Amino acid sequence: MRFPLQCKFITLSILILTGAAQAQTPHTGIYTHFSVEPLSVKQGQPITISIHTSFSDIKNWTIHHPYTILKEETLPGFQFHEENQQAYYGPNGMIEDNGQNDLDPEAGKLRIQISTKDWPSGIHNFTIEPSAIHKGPDHPALDYRDFAIKVQDPKDHLAISIEPDRYFAEGTHFNTMFVTSSGRVISDGKYSDDKGYTWKPYTNDSLLWGKGHSQSAMISHEFTDSSLLGLAYRTLPKEGEKGAFIGQRYTSDDNGQTIKDPFECPFTVPHAVGSHGHAYHPGPLFMRSIVEIDDGSLLALMCGWFDTDTKESPVHGQNYRRSFLTRSTDNGQTWKYYSTIAYEPNWGSEGWNEGSLKKLENGTLIAAIRSGSDSQKWKDNPLCIFYSKDQGLTWDGPHRTGIDGVYPCLVVMSNGVLACSYGRPGAKIMFSADQGKTWTDHTSVHPERYSGYTWIAEVAPGELLYGFGLRNGLDPETGERKNMLRLTNIQVVQKNQ
Repeated sequence: MRFPLQCKFITLSILILTGAAQAQTPHTGIYTHFSVEPLSVKQGQPITISIHTSFSDIKNWTIHHPYTILKEETLPGFQFHEENQQAYYGPNGMIEDNGQNDLDPEAGKLRIQISTKDWPSGIHNFTIEPSAIHKGPDHPALDYRDFAIKVQDPKDHLAISIEPDRYFAEGTHFNTMFVTSSGRVISDGKYSDDKGYTWKPYTNDSLLWGKGHSQSAMISHEFTDSSLLGLAYRTLPKEGEKGAFIGQRYTSDDNGQTIKDPFECPFTVPHAVGSHGHAYHPGPLFMRSIVEIDDGSLLALMCGWFDTDTKESPVHGQNYRRSFLTRSTDNGQTWKYYSTIAYEPNWGSEGWNEGSLKKLENGTLIAAIRSGSDSQKWKDNPLCIFYSKDQGLTWDGPHRTGIDGVYPCLVVMSNGVLACSYGRPGAKIMFSADQGKTWTDHTSVHPERYSGYTWIAEVAPGELLYGFGLRNGLDPETGERKNMLRLTNIQVVQKNQ
């Protein structure tokens, strides 16, 4: 069996709107036309991919999964490639212009029809790209298009409407988003009073330092008096004191009208040590979630390493990570280790790290936590759910959600439905009507493979503001590639309403 060799390509993305009849990109690079239709199908319904190019030396194309998959996840019509740990469409893993799979007889125009018979329900992410081409001073570099196909599930029960996404800021990682009781949305040193459509900056520069993934204010909790509390992502070790770390605390006394400059706050985690993740982290990391438990104290979700966490992960130079809680009894001024949610080596390629923590209506605590990334050659990185019924002291899990993904964000919507955004490949969202036991209505918000860091917040009953980051994404307004954070508003209602 012959498969094309994998190369490194310059990333270009395709804008896909859920429910649209087709997805198209601006005329850029080697593409003068690109469309996929339909984007949402019943099982067995065919999809049609259409490409036009003005470059006559492009003869062959490939369609494959953007990241690694398990062999048993190979879809009908695709062939698994052992070396790349990916599956390619067609008997030889390659589609030839005017070959047997091309329905358009004109050279430079490709039309492919793919059956979805026996495909499982859910979101399926793909990449299409030329497999070989001559490059020169007058020829664009190889590029690809990502797209996502939803196979409808009979269990789906929501009508989901997604607005066209819009530019928010530079960056690749959507950092945090918080909605106050007054309706103000706070994110990335900015605020919005109209559900995220227009934004104004806060004036203190400390909120903008290291935008996107560092020490910026991660507002995460509102007290009953409408004052706000947030923490910074990183903590740093206190010199000469084992298990002592210093973080930064952000507050607002006026419901987010102004955010104060940060105060230092101590974290006491006796066994915590620095170690290597995707970069070196000298102390525990705050995972953007704070919940108040019945005794009035606060729990903050953290991740990192303890001195006993020495099991090496499949990712070179990294040990498996753990997720744990710290507790504050003084409204966030000081924090101490409280409990471990999960440390189980051999789960995923990283262990338990990026997470989201919420309290359900019945008082149960729920956490959604990442175990790894399929962008590495490690195929099973489940996004899992954990529960605590004793105020976070002990935890039940992991419970698989049925998908892999990174940087989950949970929201308990006003109607009790649980929403969870996640990413990589693509930016996606799913919903649960039974407190996270089962997940339905999986929806692609954007198909670009590296839109993995997402955030959601309910800005009105049944309306979510969804933020995601793109790396080298295709700007739908200009056709240029750049790093950017983007926003969209999503309406979620029961189908029978």
